[in-house]
Amino acid sequence: MNPDYVKILRCPNSGCTRSEKEPLRGSLHLINARFKDGLIRTGTLKCSTCGEEFPIKSGFSNLLPERIRKCLEGEPSEEKLTPYDKEILNGIRWSGRMVPSYHANVVDPFTSALGARYIERYEDLYIDNMLNKYIKNRKMKVIFIEMGVGTGRYLIRYGSRLLNNEVTFKEKIFIKPFKRPLLKSKVCQAYREDSILRKYYSYDIDYDQNLQLLIGIDFQESMIEKCIDNLREMKLHSLFGKRILLSVGTAQYFNLALDQIDEFKNSFRVVTCVFQTLGNQKEKLQIDLLKTLHRLASPQGIIVVSVFNKERFSEFGLESFYKYEVAPTVGEMRDDSEALELRRKGILVTRQGVYSQWFSKEDLKKVFNAAGLNVTLKSYDQLGPFGDTNYIGGKKQEEVRKTLIIAESEV
Repeated sequence: MNPDYVKILRCPNSGCTRSEKEPLRGSLHLINARFKDGLIRTGTLKCSTCGEEFPIKSGFSNLLPERIRKCLEGEPSEEKLTPYDKEILNGIRWSGRMVPSYHANVVDPFTSALGARYIERYEDLYIDNMLNKYIKNRKMKVIFIEMGVGTGRYLIRYGSRLLNNEVTFKEKIFIKPFKRPLLKSKVCQAYREDSILRKYYSYDIDYDQNLQLLIGIDFQESMIEKCIDNLREMKLHSLFGKRILLSVGTAQYFNLALDQIDEFKNSFRVVTCVFQTLGNQKEKLQIDLLKTLHRLASPQGIIVVSVFNKERFSEFGLESFYKYEVAPTVGEMRDDSEALELRRKGILVTRQGVYSQWFSKEDLKKVFNAAGLNVTLKSYDQLGPFGDTNYIGGKKQEEVRKTLIIAESEV
């Protein structure tokens, strides 16, 4: 981690929330650090207000509150947690079971289940269009923040468009600046061999100049570790700690102070929470997650959230998507009386503890309003086809559009 980035991290404990009157409340100070090539490799972050300490290892911080970390480490203190914290802890635990197979079954563009693959590709194109509006058309400085980064889907996609140290000496020195888009930088070789994928994973001078920082947050430490492995495999590891910042943390207890670095003060923030991440937790946690997204996008930015459409729950969710494609990752569905009653409401629970609420537009609007946010909702009738139809499997595009509801909230 770049030592300067410590300035933007904040203690997750609620009593240390940053305020206008005390702008440095909850700030973190680096102690016991070990460096490699000028970047923090390991160390500890200590809160200036409450004194709680948070570890840095392998270049990323763990900003889960200590009481939750201890439970994950096996210390018998779970009975001291609030019901709210227990819900968060349960989510972290079940997501840990997904890590070994999550990338292959859900994310990888070659091996993932087709339903998941095409939904994600539609989300990708949607967010591409949004980023292009700010980065390429308006030439704005942008910080991209992904809540629920998983195995690094967007960090790989947009990191591929940035110049990094994997570019050869010859390419750096002898290719003239106006020919930078032609660089063949060895990035994402696995994707560059594919005629459909490669144009989405190539150097782009506008992104290199205007996309300042990619921030990925996930409450599962092993998911962050897998993300780093993927960045290394895709030849993007030299961006880690410099233009890619990773942190373990749960949205309900997460905060950043990006204005503590001058070059980030006026940046436009694009904050995403996609592929049903919002629905994989209960209502109170959903509301607080949205409040965090709004805080991260302030003072100027936009939130993008995508969830699964309740109208497709029985037809697509139960009989196709979950039963045949996702069950190998998240576990078989429960069939007890409580689970069946939830299923009638468009909520799925699995034997591994996965909770997944699908939404109508009215359901989603209610959650945003409860968080005090204005929202623009887009469902099948408003989400038109766009981009390369081959990228979404041609005829699959209409099916994907029926499955998604996308919400935008401007700050």
